Amino acid sequence: GSLARTFQPLLSRTSKPKNEFTHSNESNGDLELTSMQLFTRPDLVAINGVLYDLQAFMPKHPGGKVIQAVGGTDATAIFKKMHTEFMQKRGMKILEHKYRVGRLVGNEQDSEKEAQPHDSFFPRGIYIHGGPGCGKTFAMDLFFKTLPLSKKRRVHFHQFMLEVHQKQHRLKQDNGINAQLAFLHIADEIAKNVHVLCLDDFMVNDVADAMIIGELFKALWDRGICVIATSNRAPDELYQNGIQRHLFMPFVHVLERRCKTVGLNSGKDYRVENMERVKASITSQNNLNDGSSAQIRFYLVRAKDSTTNHELEDLWTAYVGSNYGPKVIELGHRRMVHLEQVAEETNTLRISFSKLIKCSSESDQPMGIADYISLATEFDVIFIDSVPQLDLLHLDTVRRWISFIDVMYDEKVLVVIDSEWEIDNLLVDYGIDDHTALSKKLLDGKTDIMGDEYLAQTVQLHDLDNPGTIAYQTQMDQKVLDEIFAFDRMKSRLYEMQTAEYMVQTDILNKNILINAAANYDANKFQI
Repeated sequence: GSLARTFQPLLSRTSKPKNEFTHSNESNGDLELTSMQLFTRPDLVAINGVLYDLQAFMPKHPGGKVIQAVGGTDATAIFKKMHTEFMQKRGMKILEHKYRVGRLVGNEQDSEKEAQPHDSFFPRGIYIHGGPGCGKTFAMDLFFKTLPLSKKRRVHFHQFMLEVHQKQHRLKQDNGINAQLAFLHIADEIAKNVHVLCLDDFMVNDVADAMIIGELFKALWDRGICVIATSNRAPDELYQNGIQRHLFMPFVHVLERRCKTVGLNSGKDYRVENMERVKASITSQNNLNDGSSAQIRFYLVRAKDSTTNHELEDLWTAYVGSNYGPKVIELGHRRMVHLEQVAEETNTLRISFSKLIKCSSESDQPMGIADYISLATEFDVIFIDSVPQLDLLHLDTVRRWISFIDVMYDEKVLVVIDSEWEIDNLLVDYGIDDHTALSKKLLDGKTDIMGDEYLAQTVQLHDLDNPGTIAYQTQMDQKVLDEIFAFDRMKSRLYEMQTAEYMVQTDILNKNILINAAANYDANKFQI
């Protein structure tokens, strides 16, 4: 319907501009180019509305070839950021005398303004937002798969930002390039291979991301990259209550201009429907010995009074045998970690939950997304021992577990889990205050915003002697609700990771051996 009509214009407008001019002439011996025409001329650069021969000036530039990154652009803003007022005046005299070739036309150039984005030429992107299970990712993935374009990429937003931080660090370490120029290099590198960039789960929680995202995406848009994104939050709700959010808000305004915003409210949570279908299809008809509910294929719940998960042990033995041992591998940010149980023949790792979160007993440095991506690259199957019940007093642990499952899901790694707790009981509400609990009820639709419970709680939370003051901390409420929101999505993915459809998508070298090993233990529970 309307979403299909939203995507349709992009199917025919995703090619990069050709290296040709719509108009060019000389006036009084000067070349005249529009901003769009300048985009096709990496040998030129514009500063304060004047065109200069970048190729000729580059050998004389004190900073060397780093200025090559601004070729074909209006570099007024970065020129001012990189030079003192004295150096600006001195530099302009040299450029005017030897390297001026023309002027930029067709724009209302102002020395205090940056060049406007080429909105009329490049297709607008799409920003789809809505609650879990409404079909955002499904719609984007369908568009991505059917888009008749080779230069496209689909990636989780957090992984994309991690790559950007790593490239930025490498450019600074190896070439001494500062942040502003680094973004131009990164955008140039991306633009070589990507014309349409699809970003799943666009969520800004980290201040480091918030402070660079504006410059980064401006560079991407200025190079004609079309951005498609999905998010649980509307643009103006991104980085809510974040540190120095006022510095982030200009990006939100540009995002709303450069992308068509589509709010999905289907009135139905397909995630929940699919979760119930998966439960019904993969749950054994037989109850466990301890009387608890039936087990799921690779999420193995052991009895509360047992210290050993016999099902997991049997599956590990059948699949890996005795062919495993210690190994030191490189994780994110070039740090080394010692892993005790690695089966190289089957690309399989066995690791405890505590180590997965804390990284290693030697350094006690917690793992993060960069480490989980390294693990997903290194291993096809990961066994995890002793996953505990989580609570909201330990938000950092909850966040890391969510990140781990998100990465494994995106990279299609098979995860075999040992826990005392069923998936639905893995997170408890312990640790949230009354107002946050009520906010969660509102989020789940379990109470009315004008109901007695909400009004009574609201009166209690306000200091009636000082109207306008609120006793609870909104920022903590938002963080807790964000994690509950994300945890629900993670549960849905964890259920999906138990299905035959998910197994088919994995790159397990000995897939049949693993399936048979599982089936040999209990055909009713494991047969695909």
